[in-house]
Amino acid sequence: LAKRRQPLSRESSLGDSLAWQTMRTSRRACSSFVLAGHPVLRRVATPVRGVAARADLPRLDAALRSALGEHYGVAAPQLGTSARVFLLRAHADDEPWIAINPSIQRRSREMVAGWETCLSVPGYA
Repeated sequence: LAKRRQPLSRESSLGDSLAWQTMRTSRRACSSFVLAGHPVLRRVATPVRGVAARADLPRLDAALRSALGEHYGVAAPQLGTSARVFLLRAHADDEPWIAINPSIQRRSREMVAGWETCLSVPGYA
């Protein structure tokens, strides 16, 4: 198994955070999720900026796709990387797409009731 590394500070670059990540199969990737309460999940993720960070996006994308498996979404902080990046698919058969530095442009007052699962909270489905 790969060595676990402590979460990065907000000042760490995306390039630094990806240097230690090991690609795993989707089945084994579930064991690499950080769990609820972990400091990297409790703070605002670092924006992706600069040439070095952008150069590491393909590796982060591969790590997110590996971890996604048959799920609908996974974010970089769930893998212990403080970066404003997530991978999402709308339907089970859809190809996932990556969001980099997303922001809310507008929102409605409409609410949709339902349950959401979280890979950082085992057993919560």
